[in-house]
Amino acid sequence: MDEADLYLVRVWHEAPGFRASVRRVDDERVHLFGDAEQLVRFLALPVSDPPSALSPTHSQPGGNPP
Repeated sequence: MDEADLYLVRVWHEAPGFRASVRRVDDERVHLFGDAEQLVRFLALPVSDPPSALSPTHSQPGGNPP
């Protein structure tokens, strides 16, 4: 059985439009999403694929998303 990857996902309910952030628990980078489809595609990627495979998303080391 493959090992599972654990992510922290935050979805803003009161933001205008969709907004979410994802951070793998063993990584400092935060990935921001403005579209639910982008978030689903990111979570469906194999771990070995770089997050930059999704051009609209971006990462920032640590901290809270804007």
